[in-house]
Amino acid sequence: MTLLKLFAQETNARFGEMCSVIEGAAYDRNINLSDGYEMLGPMKRIYARGGLPYGKALDSETLIQFKTLHFQGDAKQWLPDMAERIVRSETS
Repeated sequence: MTLLKLFAQETNARFGEMCSVIEGAAYDRNINLSDGYEMLGPMKRIYARGGLPYGKALDSETLIQFKTLHFQGDAKQWLPDMAERIVRSETS
């Protein structure tokens, strides 16, 4: 990561760290880790809105859209239920 940070400082390349919030969205690195988001039991609490997943940032209580959700290890068992809930939110 240090190399990429130095590269960004020395060039005009546009990129961000995976978990950074950019334009109200971020990529989840692990559903089992808070990473500064509200948790519900052992996983991030996911809010489904308009067919998209969101997490609530602890520092601002703002909903941040997740571009991806990474169901690591045992959390994979919850993937079908989460997908159904998110898809169902598209029409509600």
